[in-house]
Amino acid sequence: DTAEQYLREALVSKQEAQDTLGIPELLLWLGEIYEIRTILDKAEDYYRQCLEDYKIGRPYFDSVALAGMVRTLTRQQQFERIPSLFNQAETLAQQNEYYDHLASLYLTRGHLVWEGSIPDWESGFEAALKSYQNSLIYALRYNRFLLDEVLSGGVPTALQSLIPHCLEKGENGKKMLIALHDWWNSETSVTGT
Repeated sequence: DTAEQYLREALVSKQEAQDTLGIPELLLWLGEIYEIRTILDKAEDYYRQCLEDYKIGRPYFDSVALAGMVRTLTRQQQFERIPSLFNQAETLAQQNEYYDHLASLYLTRGHLVWEGSIPDWESGFEAALKSYQNSLIYALRYNRFLLDEVLSGGVPTALQSLIPHCLEKGENGKKMLIALHDWWNSETSVTGT
């Protein structure tokens, strides 16, 4: 609550002073707060503002906003809007080696393809496994703390962490965790890119 209050006050001050330099960061932080709180329409609005209203040529912030939009639209089940945003986000993150964003994108993609939510993408267990593998690789490339967050959460995060997600899926989820465990122990960690 306190963070939200201070960020909103800072945003109003920056807008009143027409100081656009720090606005994207504030918009992204507010988007993440609302995403964590599952107030998804507000999260989407802040990410959209960052992408459309305050585009200032800082690729990292564009990448954060795109990854946030993909997560938010997934939770809103607006699946038809996701592929083009995912492609933009993936391209930007690959070009700049934003491994944290790639980890988030592939984790979200894994959830989507497992459910077959996007008809144009391959779907099912194997497709999800590949996406989750990429997510884990990118998370570890970023740092071990993001790997922990992708796997189990434990801190307030916008990510829908892998282990709790799999445990909700019963036997299929346990099979996924076993497959990931076996793959992780095989010492194969190539994303193909």
